[in-house]
Amino acid sequence: MIKPSLSQGEEHQFKSDTGYKIMEVMMGLCMGGFSRSKYDDSRELLRLKKEMHRIQTQMPNPHIFSIYSHWQFGKYLVVKVRYDNCTNYEGTKILLFEGVTMDQLRKWKHIDPHFSDSTKFKSPIARFVPTPYGIEMAVSLAKALDIKNGL
Repeated sequence: MIKPSLSQGEEHQFKSDTGYKIMEVMMGLCMGGFSRSKYDDSRELLRLKKEMHRIQTQMPNPHIFSIYSHWQFGKYLVVKVRYDNCTNYEGTKILLFEGVTMDQLRKWKHIDPHFSDSTKFKSPIARFVPTPYGIEMAVSLAKALDIKNGL
């Protein structure tokens, strides 16, 4: 067992269980323990880069998609979209758009399933879990909004 004999930031003398004396400078002592070396930081950076790559490959690429089905109710459009690169929910998204027709949507070069305030493209007003129940909920909401707006 190694124990410091002097205070932080000073040269410390350690004595190991075998009796050897080791002189070291305690550099980088911080709250909660020792700070990481540059070597550890580069390993952590590599781990974070790999994690970011994994997350990015799971996120839907708005330029690579297929539309499987759609339901139009007045100005509300429900679409079932598959993003080929996306891994969560097998890449399937159920999206509800307002003020978009299927003819307009077919001309789009990208469909981003994320909510946005962008004026450059329309984003969905709602997203649903890509299950039969999620489709039922999306269709029900689109119908209800269409009826409400028709009154």
